[in-house]
Amino acid sequence: MSDKVKFIQWPDIFVAAVLIALFSAFAPAQPMQKEKDEAAIRALVDKINRAWQSEKPSTLFQEILSDKGFVFAMPKPDNPSEAAVINKQRFCELLDNIMQGQQRPQKHEHKVESITIIGPLAYEIGTSLDVRADGTERRDEVMNVFAKDETGWKLIHSSPTDNIRKALALSQNNISKTQKLSVEQTRNLEQNIEGSFSGIGVHIDAQLDGISVKRVIADGPADNAGLNAGDIITAIDGQPTRGMSLEQAVSLIKGPEGTGVKLKVRSADGVSRDVNVVRGTVVVTGCESRIIEPNIGLLTITAFTKQTSAEVRKTINHFQEQNVRALILDLRNNRGGFYPSVCEVAGMFVGQDKPLWQIQKIGQNQPIVVRAKQSKIVQWPVVVLIGSKTTCGGELLACALRTSGGAKLLGQDTFGHGSSSKLEKQADGSSKKVVGAYFFTAEGQAVDGQGIKPDRWIDSGTSPQEVLRQAVSELTRGEKL
Repeated sequence: MSDKVKFIQWPDIFVAAVLIALFSAFAPAQPMQKEKDEAAIRALVDKINRAWQSEKPSTLFQEILSDKGFVFAMPKPDNPSEAAVINKQRFCELLDNIMQGQQRPQKHEHKVESITIIGPLAYEIGTSLDVRADGTERRDEVMNVFAKDETGWKLIHSSPTDNIRKALALSQNNISKTQKLSVEQTRNLEQNIEGSFSGIGVHIDAQLDGISVKRVIADGPADNAGLNAGDIITAIDGQPTRGMSLEQAVSLIKGPEGTGVKLKVRSADGVSRDVNVVRGTVVVTGCESRIIEPNIGLLTITAFTKQTSAEVRKTINHFQEQNVRALILDLRNNRGGFYPSVCEVAGMFVGQDKPLWQIQKIGQNQPIVVRAKQSKIVQWPVVVLIGSKTTCGGELLACALRTSGGAKLLGQDTFGHGSSSKLEKQADGSSKKVVGAYFFTAEGQAVDGQGIKPDRWIDSGTSPQEVLRQAVSELTRGEKL
């Protein structure tokens, strides 16, 4: 390799790291040799720590770096998906020139968290802390990759793991993902976005013994006909539902306004009954609300439709009239939806011009920051409940409220679906759903494939009453409501 800087694609580095991780399950090092190798790598990490604080770091790095090349961790300014690869000599020359004055850390600590060894390759993940001469601090999770040659272990790559995650997301962003939707699927998606359709007003799910009623929309046709959450629909217009797909059940239940559908229903106590429902226009706001304790409101958002932001504003105004002074926002079953509604609702919680998240359209090299356009109307402490079913728009709202709204997130890691799609209608009424952009938190963390982590973990098996109790406890900690 010449002394000139060359460039490789970041995803290649990431794939190498992933392959190392995968092979670790199949090619473990021998116990005694593994201990020796781990000790050697820890000694190298100690030497790296000393090198970063020395007057001439290149002297120690000459002993640490592999002669075969080193991956310089800083991406190219004009293309963040590429990283410079230079030989040891060139790196050390650059290093001594760069690490002058305040550039050299007064203190550098790298704490080893894990070491995985597979034959002649190993990777070490740890936490690094740099304290500069001006007092500024920087913390990073860093991955160091080592290779073993005839002289021992040598460093061949070092980079903050966030760089690798972002690089993977960047590489995915350049691949357009397309999903074909049938005429019926297209119609259902459009109705979900509009928040208005002709049906009976239930949320259902397919299971082995029939179609389960998860939720009944208040004052809708099903509610007025006596259908209840927990009921099992065993037949629709005489057609048994055992083994029926959810899509098929939806197509049978929906129909023109004013027409009827006959359901055979089994209640929770095992008693079967016939329920005749006349279809009507169902408006889906995706919101439910109630006051659970004096001065504490509960707002549940399960989806974002074109109706959602207006309903949220109406709910907030009602809570203000009822002297609510703290809010629990439940996003645990939020499936996302209409993106403009997500933006509008977020603005109500954080205020105009505050950063919400970042969006990167396919083909763009850099994400842009999305800022709120609405005035803040929620002036109370907020706790947000999240979980594995929180997806897309729900994830964006949660991260925005934590970053710019000061909210605490309780629950489990979210699903990790951070992309935006556009619908391309076809002549026959079907459509193509094409991914056009990916989302990052305001701090730059990829949402897609990673999700959002809570500030405080609550197990998924925790009872609903206990979840709310912990949320109230978080809200009232040190506060007089």
